[in-house]
Amino acid sequence: MRLLNVAVRYAKLDRNPLKHVDLPEAQERTRVAEAEELDTLRTIKGQDPSKQDSRQELWQIIQVALNVGLREGKLLAIERSWIKKREDVYWLCLSPAVSKAIQKRSP
Repeated sequence: MRLLNVAVRYAKLDRNPLKHVDLPEAQERTRVAEAEELDTLRTIKGQDPSKQDSRQELWQIIQVALNVGLREGKLLAIERSWIKKREDVYWLCLSPAVSKAIQKRSP
């Protein structure tokens, strides 16, 4: 909807054809993970010590998923290289968005 409104503002469309469409009610998130649940996930111990790297990577993924407001499809599209550790937390580092408008302005 926002994209269509921007297109109208910049005269790419005469009007927003979806302006009067009623949007479905969004389901509000009812709860987030509690501290004990996060601790349990973080400290899961497996029998195989060679899986330590996998558990660490899973913990990174869990932290990112819980702390960004992305939908499941977007979370699954995240590449491992985008998750970086800075100080004691993991960050999702995305490259700047590239749009056709930005590409046209570039020399």
